[in-house]
Amino acid sequence: MNPFSTEQILQLAAWLLALTEFIVGLYVLLLNTRHTANRHASAFLLLLALNAFALGLMYGATDTAQATWSTA
Repeated sequence: MNPFSTEQILQLAAWLLALTEFIVGLYVLLLNTRHTANRHASAFLLLLALNAFALGLMYGATDTAQATWSTA
């Protein structure tokens, strides 16, 4: 008797991954902001966090109106 559906579990996992990537991206950026490698790695992690957040929104969308922001 699982109260959560597969869509909800995937949505929560995607949001947890997005939160983790966001925190790690900010940590890498604040670790040494002057170094080019840190800035590029941080930008890549923040982009992945945005993608994972949009993916989490896609899992929870039931119609096209709810999926417009995450597909843009």
